[in-house]
Amino acid sequence: MSKQEEEEASVPWALKRPRGVGRLLAQTGLHCYNLHRGRNLQFLGVKRSGISGRVTRDIILEAEDPISNSTCSLDTAIWYMNQPDYSATPPKGRMELVVTRCLLDKEVLCSETLHLDDFYRRRMPNWMPEDALTGSDKPQYYEMKESDVEQDKQWLHLYAQLALLSLRFYPEHEKAEPVELTKIVVQTKEDVESKNKARAKNAIFYLSFKCTGGQDYKAIVRRTTRQWPETMSLEVQSFK
Repeated sequence: MSKQEEEEASVPWALKRPRGVGRLLAQTGLHCYNLHRGRNLQFLGVKRSGISGRVTRDIILEAEDPISNSTCSLDTAIWYMNQPDYSATPPKGRMELVVTRCLLDKEVLCSETLHLDDFYRRRMPNWMPEDALTGSDKPQYYEMKESDVEQDKQWLHLYAQLALLSLRFYPEHEKAEPVELTKIVVQTKEDVESKNKARAKNAIFYLSFKCTGGQDYKAIVRRTTRQWPETMSLEVQSFK
């Protein structure tokens, strides 16, 4: 085996998948940028993509600013792992992504270290408690209304697509699996107004959705931020 073949063989399985996976990773980087900067840039496509190290995808993507009706390039890097031991075959339904860089051309890289509560360092929950929306911890939870979901549907659909990816459903080229979001509950440890929970820097999402054919899925997505505004971590656990 040549040196190049050895290097390619060492790259985790997900990074070698077709363009559809790269598109999801690029959209994750753009989501981080929009969330942390209060922007609404729209994804247009991937301009350039490469692999650095064993688990990082470097991506230059093109986005549109609907306010100024102009296009821009976003430089992002996604650390993408499925097992801490670099196994070539990840467990189904588990995945972690970390956006380590997201900035526009000519923007200065800067970051602020944030304290992450131990609440978000625990093992991923199996699911939310049955009395989550009615019990003593009710203030932590918020079931997103239809209008909330409509407002944030682009990145909520992205979370569902990442959940499918963790189950090894790979998007074919630029196409994504159509999903219907049926219920989304957001949990935050911090005292955040209900309507703002979905945009909190740290939050846990409990998603229920359907795919083509009526198959039901559930997923937990834990989103955390330790370096603001450049980074964002997404831990995904999916159920079929």
